[in-house]
Amino acid sequence: MPETTSSFIPSGAPTRSTSSRATARRSRAGSTSAAPLSAPPTFRRAFPERTNVQLFEVIDRSRVRIEIWERGAGYTLASGTSASAVAAACMRAGLVDDQVRVQMPGGNLEVRREKSGNLVQSGPARRVFRANIDIDDFR
Repeated sequence: MPETTSSFIPSGAPTRSTSSRATARRSRAGSTSAAPLSAPPTFRRAFPERTNVQLFEVIDRSRVRIEIWERGAGYTLASGTSASAVAAACMRAGLVDDQVRVQMPGGNLEVRREKSGNLVQSGPARRVFRANIDIDDFR
């Protein structure tokens, strides 16, 4: 069985009454996409409103590859919150340096830790969806 570690990181994901935590997992086995897998365990008694799950692999001290499963959306191509949660967990564990490229199927994001401990993200922005809605449909 591949060795895995888990970290629970406060990520600010919206929730009604409890603080949300993101679960980050690292496997030393070869990476495979999380998309065709059944849903990861997003619900446990500790997370009554469910949690986001990130599966990650440290490539080297400056790069991490992640796959994301969000509690309300399912498999997700990219997420700044998830990128920061994984970067923070890896930095805290000493697996990566203070600046890391987080590689996601939807694109890459650079995450840098400042001396204050704050995380700063930088990366490209692009439109992935466009729609027209009738606001009356929501009344």
